[in-house]
Amino acid sequence: MGNCTNLLLCLLQSKSNVDSRDQWGRTALSWAAEYGSLAVARILLEQGANVNASDYEGGTPLTWLIHAGNPEMTNLAATETYLRERGAKEVKLRGIKWVWVCVLSYSRLLRYIRPRI
Repeated sequence: MGNCTNLLLCLLQSKSNVDSRDQWGRTALSWAAEYGSLAVARILLEQGANVNASDYEGGTPLTWLIHAGNPEMTNLAATETYLRERGAKEVKLRGIKWVWVCVLSYSRLLRYIRPRI
């Protein structure tokens, strides 16, 4: 995801909907949480983003952070703490996304473990 805070601030100045959704129903906060972007999560929540906005299959930003977040990202724990302090809830994913998250989590786990064996 990289550091996109300046771009985000510029978009928000144009009065963009902070809870706009993509084709999967995910919000910018959902993506920021998955990638452990604490700075972006802070900006979005300060601008009124819904901390528990669920996508089309029920996933919340905290759900994506926990189940699909890359363990190599350094801000995952801090972002998780920040979201929980603001009332974020973890829910179980439904349908195909649950299967996809399992596959994604397993492949990321293997990439994390293999170099250390």
